Amino acid sequence: MFTTRSLSPALYYLFFSGEPEQQQRFFKELHFISIVILTFGLSCWLVTFSLTLSRASLDHAHAAMSLAGMLVGLVLALYARSLQAIIASGTISVLFISFGFRVLMLGTEEPAFWVLPLGVMITLTTAPIFSGIAYYLGVSLYV
Repeated sequence: MFTTRSLSPALYYLFFSGEPEQQQRFFKELHFISIVILTFGLSCWLVTFSLTLSRASLDHAHAAMSLAGMLVGLVLALYARSLQAIIASGTISVLFISFGFRVLMLGTEEPAFWVLPLGVMITLTTAPIFSGIAYYLGVSLYV
């Protein structure tokens, strides 16, 4: 495994989230926050889904798939025991939250309305979940 001796400290923290002791500290700090943030994202999607259900022609199969993915990510975050597990569960949840909002967006007549609120919500909610900049940038680019 790479260490700070074989890589510059900036690259090491960018990709490996620090030394094992620091990863444990990050885990303790991020575990509760990630659960709250993922619950917030799921709640936002559920409220938005319920409000647009009667006004839009939604693909219910894709909506159910996105809800299932959000729930899987949240359950994985609840049972996470390491920083890498939080990053993986956060990635799963954020990608399915984004997919769920895309399903809602495609079912409405004015999809341009969704761009700014979704960009702000997804960017702000993903920032605390990822301890390494590379993970955050990767998921942000994918979303």
